Amino acid sequence: MPVRFDVPTQAVYSQLLDRLRAGAFAPFIAEGGSFITKEVKGRRYWYHAVKEGGRSRHRYLGPDSDEVRGQVDAAKRQQEDYRSGRRRNRELVRMLGEAGYNRPDALTGRLLERLANAGAFRLRAVLVGTHAFRCYDALLGVRLAEQAGVTGDIDIAQFSTVSLAVDDRLERPIDELLGEIDQRFEPVGRLDPRQGHAEWRLPGDEMRVELLSPLVGPDDDALQELPALCGRAKPLRFLDYLIYETETAALLWDAGVLVRIPTPARFACHKLIVSQRRAARGEGSKARKDLAQAQAMLPVLLTDRRGELEDVWEELLKRGPKWRHTALSGLEGLEPGTAQPLRALAADLGWT
Repeated sequence: MPVRFDVPTQAVYSQLLDRLRAGAFAPFIAEGGSFITKEVKGRRYWYHAVKEGGRSRHRYLGPDSDEVRGQVDAAKRQQEDYRSGRRRNRELVRMLGEAGYNRPDALTGRLLERLANAGAFRLRAVLVGTHAFRCYDALLGVRLAEQAGVTGDIDIAQFSTVSLAVDDRLERPIDELLGEIDQRFEPVGRLDPRQGHAEWRLPGDEMRVELLSPLVGPDDDALQELPALCGRAKPLRFLDYLIYETETAALLWDAGVLVRIPTPARFACHKLIVSQRRAARGEGSKARKDLAQAQAMLPVLLTDRRGELEDVWEELLKRGPKWRHTALSGLEGLEPGTAQPLRALAADLGWT
């Protein structure tokens, strides 16, 4: 079983996450403006409205919810000095790092901080892949297997429908933001250069950044437009399941960075499918890492978030024969004690 962080240390993380969530809209305070709501297709959404060059700009904040309303209220009444608040956050990040929580390398930290400051995660972009996995140790309060969380890749996903609906965009195109961090970033072209690009690399594959979007319907490898992120994304099958439900987490870099990641249960179940897809393509090492990440998380979820896990597992199984077959095959790569409860639930639903 994974080793749990002690309760006082978990409380430090909770404090940091609460502070980052409460201060999510703090940078807008200095700009003035106001917080407004819009109704789109029967749902209410929050925006920050500010005048820029004689024109009104609306920045998307999120759907109307208790969390977003709380963030708006906190921003309205915020009296704490912004700089002193960041100093306190840095102290909390330092404490968590000393306690053994996962921290990103400098390049990854600076890059994700820049994307966050530009509005990527506010605009419902989702950090997926191994860097999301590295956020779960703090979120779940356990030490996850270190060998399962090593990568130089950063994957950012978003629904194309969400990207169109938020009526807002990054302050600058992705190409420019990456160039600010390291001028050596270069786009990776596709066979058809007219499609543009959805991937960037540093020389020597030191780091790779890729935009992704769910593929639903017939197979189609054409890049999808993500207007909110000022870029195009590679379509991926099964990604809609992964990013359908998300939550915010604290990336332990500098004064803390608020990122959006898939819910832990969706991440773990999705890994069962991805591992089999990669194994079928001959990507054995990546498939083994996928299963290692699922194995690291599932015992904790079975204990601490069993209801949530059972719900998303049942949803996955009901998505069709291909989903069921692939996910159940993924269970074969887990330890028997981890796979058994999920296999039993599938049997209860009439699928083996």
